[in-house]
Amino acid sequence: MADRPRWKEKMAGDTKNERDGMTQIRADVSGRAAPIKIYPSEELLSGAREVIIDHDGKHYRLRSTKNGKLILTK
Repeated sequence: MADRPRWKEKMAGDTKNERDGMTQIRADVSGRAAPIKIYPSEELLSGAREVIIDHDGKHYRLRSTKNGKLILTK
């Protein structure tokens, strides 16, 4: 598979009303449609049970539990 994310982008004006689990549309504060990128958890974890996410120099741990839930901690 290529190194690009498997998300889709759609704009709110689209005539199709798809809910494929990978597309969402939300309006930003100005009222314009803003596409939301959705990444499958399998893509973020890449087969691991946990990963570290670096956000503005701070590290967050994303962990998958035995019950299939995700936990994000600082």
